[in-house]
Amino acid sequence: HALQYRADAPRFLSDTATLLGPVFRVNLAGKPMVVVDPDARLMREVATASESTLSARAAIAAIGFNETLGALNVQAGTDIHKRWIKETYGGSGLDDELPQLWDALARAFEKERAGRSV
Repeated sequence: HALQYRADAPRFLSDTATLLGPVFRVNLAGKPMVVVDPDARLMREVATASESTLSARAAIAAIGFNETLGALNVQAGTDIHKRWIKETYGGSGLDDELPQLWDALARAFEKERAGRSV
């Protein structure tokens, strides 16, 4: 996946979403990631998923933070962050943030296409 993503990230994500649906897992350079469609309901569902369904703690540990920060910091920090996300975006708060998030992502992709670093 990483080579396809690097060649044309927006196209790769769009084609993969068409093939697999609005929420899918992808492995980029050995790092599994979950990609979520810009639908507010789906984003809220993923952001507020239980630890047993979608483990933020395991994801943070898997990308190397267990080694750099230590397991206790990863566990406590992830729990605090997850609680903040649920409190902030569990209701309708996410709806207000979506346009800005998608604008920022679109600008980053445009810079990438133009050959500039993000």
